[in-house]
Amino acid sequence: MKGLHTLIPRNKITDPLFKAVRSHFGMVSDAMPASYYLSLVEGRPPSSRRGRMVFFAAMPKSGGSFMTYKLSEYLGWSREQVAERRGCGEKDISLPRMLDLLQKNVVVHQHVLGTEGNAHYIFKYADLVIFQTRNIYETLLSFRRHLLGESLYWQFMTFGPSFRTLSPERQLNQVVDLVTPWLLNFYVSWECHLRNHPPGVRLLHLDYHEVAESESDTLKRIICEVEGTCDEKRLSATLDQKIGKYRKNENDWITPVDFTMEQRERVRMLASYFPETDFSPIGI
Repeated sequence: MKGLHTLIPRNKITDPLFKAVRSHFGMVSDAMPASYYLSLVEGRPPSSRRGRMVFFAAMPKSGGSFMTYKLSEYLGWSREQVAERRGCGEKDISLPRMLDLLQKNVVVHQHVLGTEGNAHYIFKYADLVIFQTRNIYETLLSFRRHLLGESLYWQFMTFGPSFRTLSPERQLNQVVDLVTPWLLNFYVSWECHLRNHPPGVRLLHLDYHEVAESESDTLKRIICEVEGTCDEKRLSATLDQKIGKYRKNENDWITPVDFTMEQRERVRMLASYFPETDFSPIGI
């Protein structure tokens, strides 16, 4: 952009954010002032917006896939991400993608950090935000099972094929060293919003064990937050519906392993870099 009053010709539009704004706001003119473009992005959603959004900012391996599949099935809403596309890093939202989704009812599931920029747009456009977590030691063990039983690919970090040839203890060493910093940063970035978020923002903290101990009660609680009431028969039918790998796959064939004292101390040492944060909700 050359200046705030620059006119952007239609045939010169290459910015995906500009395209999304034009599509969302029904722009029909051949050009748009850059200042107007910026005001649309930062302004309030238009009165013509039709959709609603529930946004799960979920710690990996915390049950977010299960909950969002079940919630979207009950509500009849689409289950989405607001990344550029599947395979792109989930730690940040794609604003063009988010604007595109405002026209329909969606349940968003994404391992997104609670940075100032992400939180700004999530709090602006989502009707309900759910911050979902799990005990960090359970999460790390579940990560190891995932890497052995499903895929070595994660957007946040790289695990080579040699990971599967390591001893169980060495595998867990690598998971602790590579995954723990990301999980701590995720938690720290959202924990501050639990204590201090804009007035009117509906933000819930959901723990994995709430889901594990009572799927029905937890899902009902969220449905009531969204719709005000819950149809018990519809809820029961939703929970009875199987969703394949997203239901309690613990990969029993994988050799179990537990943390050594040194590995637990490593997790605590990494957490000590954030002395102002209470990590007890995730087991530290």
